[in-house]
Parts: sequence; C-alpha cells; structure tokens
Amino acid sequence: MGRHGSGKSNYRIAGWIWAAIAALIAIVAVVIAWTVVDNRNNDNLAAPECTGQKFDLTVWAAPEVENAGAKQLVDSYNESNPSAMDTCIHATVVSMPDNEALQRYREWTPDTPAANLPAAVWIPNDGPQMVRALGDTTTSIRNTKAPVINNDHPVLAPQLQGTPSPEIELRASDLLVDYGENDFPSVATDDGLNVTVENVGEFASKTAGDPNNANNANPVDPAATPNTLPATPDPSAPSPAAQGNTAPAKPQNVTFVLDTSGSMGLVEGNGTRMDNVKAPLTDAMRKVGSTGGSVGLWNYSSPLNPKTVNPYRDNVDITVRDNGDASAAALQRLTFGGATHTYSSIMAAYGSAAAGAEQFANEAKADNRQPLPNKVVLITDGPNDGGSASLEQAVAAIKARYAQTPVALEIVTIGDRVDRGALDQLAAAAGGKVFPAADSLQLAPALQSALAA
Repeated sequence: MGRHGSGKSNYRIAGWIWAAIAALIAIVAVVIAWTVVDNRNNDNLAAPECTGQKFDLTVWAAPEVENAGAKQLVDSYNESNPSAMDTCIHATVVSMPDNEALQRYREWTPDTPAANLPAAVWIPNDGPQMVRALGDTTTSIRNTKAPVINNDHPVLAPQLQGTPSPEIELRASDLLVDYGENDFPSVATDDGLNVTVENVGEFASKTAGDPNNANNANPVDPAATPNTLPATPDPSAPSPAAQGNTAPAKPQNVTFVLDTSGSMGLVEGNGTRMDNVKAPLTDAMRKVGSTGGSVGLWNYSSPLNPKTVNPYRDNVDITVRDNGDASAAALQRLTFGGATHTYSSIMAAYGSAAAGAEQFANEAKADNRQPLPNKVVLITDGPNDGGSASLEQAVAAIKARYAQTPVALEIVTIGDRVDRGALDQLAAAAGGKVFPAADSLQLAPALQSALAA
C-alpha cells in the first residue's frame, strides 16, 4: 500500500537552534544591563563628593550680557560640578540693570537684611563706569583678575570692606571667577581692592600664567634678567618705623611661601588678614633684596577650579634674582580663597628653593666666592586640610632634601588655629623653628625673627 501525504509541511527547527537564540538574547541583555550600570557608575564618579548640602550662588548680569555670554559661562560652570567645603555649588544668573545693581552695592552695609544682600558675583554691561562709580563707597572688588565676556563685560566679585562674607560664598565666587579665566581673556586689577579702571576695556590675550597651577598672580619668567623684571611700584609700601625692622641680619636668599586660603579673609583691625600681611611682607622682601639677597614668592591654597592641578604657584622663582620689587608687585595681586594644602605645597616650594640653592652654589664655585645662605619662610594661618601629601610624606621629603642641600625652613604662624605640632615637625626637618604671631597685625616681629634665625 502506498503512502499518502497529509498536505502539511513537517519541518521543525532543531532544539539546539532555539537554545542558541536564547543564549544570544541573554548575552545581549547582559551587555545592555552592564552598559547602563557602567554609565551610572561613571556618572557617580564624575559627581563631586558632597554631604547633600547645596549652596546657591547668585550672579547678577546686565540684560545686555545675560544671554550674550553670562548664562553660557554659568551653565558651563555648573556642568563642571563645582563644590567646596563638602557643599555642592549651583550658580544662577539673575538679570540686573547696571544702575539698579550699583544702587544696591552702594547701599550695602553690615546691617543689610539677608533678603536684600547684593549678589556675590556681578557682570555689568559697562564695567569701567560701574567700577568708577564704586570708588567712593565701602564696596570693593575682591578678585585680583577679572575674566571678560565678549571684550566688554568683566566678571567681578564685590565685597563689603571690613565685613567678611560667609566662607562658602567666598569660595563659590572665587571658583566661578577662576573658572571664567580659563575660557575668557582677563584683565589685571591693581591691588585686589579696586579694578584698575584703565584696564577694564583693554582686553588683550589672557595672562593667567600656567593653567596647571592654582591661585592668581602672574609668574615671572625664571629666564628673565633683573633688567627685564617688572618694576611696578608698591602703593602700600610701608615705612620701617610703621612696620618694624624686618631686615635679615645678613645677606641671604629667601623664598617666601604664603598661605592664601579662604581663612586669610578673616577681618582683623580694619582689613582682612590678606590685607594686613602685605605691608610687612613687602617690607621684608625688599629688605632681603637691599642686603644683596634674592627673593622668591610662592602662594598656595587649593585648586580653585576643576581645570587646575596644583594648589600652589611659583610667582617669582628664586633663580630670577629678584631684589624684592617683582615679588612685591606679585604680592599685591594676590587674594584669598580655597582650602589649605600646606603639605603638598611646601614640598614643591622647598624642592624648588633647594634646586635654586644648588644653582647658586655652582655659580659661586665657578666665580671662586662663597654662596649666600638660603632659606624658605612659610607663612600660614591654619592647619592642612587637604592635598596629595601627608605630614609624614612632607617631613620625609624635606628632611631628605635638606640632607642634600641645607636650606633652612622657618615657619611663621598667624593666629591660634594652626596645627603647631605638625608645623614643628616640618620646620625641624630642615633645621628651622616656628615663630607665632598672635594675629596678622603682629606679623612683622615674627617675620623679623624668622629671617634673623
């Protein structure tokens, strides 16, 4: 008997094929899930470490610049996830006409209600006119350099003279101003209190120096000769009678390392600590130069924006052989802000001073003369609170370098909120001591002792 078909196809997909398809689907699902998790992890890693606190930084911008650069700057700043003191910072642009903003700053007093306080950052339309109008008020411009938007609108950080703003507000505004300097040309200010009117509106190329270093003075080229150094006169140069004799007992080369962290904004007497130290430190630097020694100036705090790497800046290298004039000019441009990364900063500054001492010694040997002694003077008002180095690492590095090239390390402290034990160890690592000043108004005698040690 013959076979008869049923009329239906009798094909089936083999079981191993179904298994392979299921395995492929599972693999794709795992890859997708892993990608999602990885992206979330990357997002978490990119976010700053905060405690959940948030600070809102108000930025006043003239209507003419609000949508012509101001919002772009602030949006970019916010995207960098700025943070300070374990607090997340978010900036907001508020439209404010020049005349209205000027009136609010002119009326600013210590008794101004919190709801009426003017903004910590101001981007006016007519920078020169607004700065000139503030000249006879108690409001000053705190930032030493102003990034300029579209060649006309400086980013300013006003402050009520003699009255410190909250530290988080100071740090947040410093971060924004410093962030702006990475993207816009900037103009120098004269002494950290008033923007030089002649400079606002002259927007040449950016002169912020090494972008990998923090803080805010323009370094002097170590290859420069004394004849090419800036001879900017210091308008606040003190008289010896007023500040005390801070001259060293003998000629020596001195690298000064100044803490410019946010606590240097503390008001003592009629000015901030930063204001108060400039006169005696200027006097000391020029006295070192007058005896035939060379002067160097470093400053440090912490990196003030995500694009900076180092918390310190070598403003005037000791090998420039400055007689004090260039260092004094750089000092006048310094302001305060950030945390206190002392250990990593003093390691770098001390290493640089030791390298300079070796260069001087080689030159003296070639000329058949005795080299001058070398010294580092660190001036700080607070404990180390961050950075890439520990106390143990700093002490070990300085002790090892001192054994190779004996450069003394003397430390001058301001106030009582310092880690005296840690600073004693640092100074002792290079044969030095700690010289305390009760406050910034009494810095001169401590400086004199440090230089004479």
